[in-house]
Amino acid sequence: QTLGKMLLNIRVVDKNSNYISVAKAILRALPFALYILLNGLPVSDSTDLYPSLILGTILFSIPILEEYYSHVDYSKFNEMELRTFINELKDAGLYNSCINVSKYGLDKYSDVDDFVGSILALITSAYRAIGQAQTAIDFWRSYQNDYRHCENAMLYTSLAAAYCDIGNYETAKKTADKSYAM
Repeated sequence: QTLGKMLLNIRVVDKNSNYISVAKAILRALPFALYILLNGLPVSDSTDLYPSLILGTILFSIPILEEYYSHVDYSKFNEMELRTFINELKDAGLYNSCINVSKYGLDKYSDVDDFVGSILALITSAYRAIGQAQTAIDFWRSYQNDYRHCENAMLYTSLAAAYCDIGNYETAKKTADKSYAM
């Protein structure tokens, strides 16, 4: 435990409120340590190595982020907390988790139009991010009768991009026109 955590009475624990093991503590700190250790590291004049270092750090960090977010009990979140959590998942690149939690949110807060509209756009965007543009379109088609009143520019922009992804440019243009008209 660091001095700062001791002063503020903060404990790092697992989901059962037990102190984490040394191995988990090291794994937890490793992405941050990599940034510190690599800061100012003399590297050859070639900048080809920098993208590899950054990509390696990001790829190594994703499993740690997945482990962290997988233990969050989002079932107790209110609508705003859940929306924030879903955005954090998407920003962290955890697209499958983003989709799954978003679908949970659609069921729980189906009566909150603003929430539904933003979440529909996030889901279609997340599907596109994992290379499933057609699934994004099919997802919207399966929900559009129930949530047509929640349509918004973000959703139609994401759908227009999905249509572009699959090469259906005519429908992409029509969908983008709907977005611009809103």
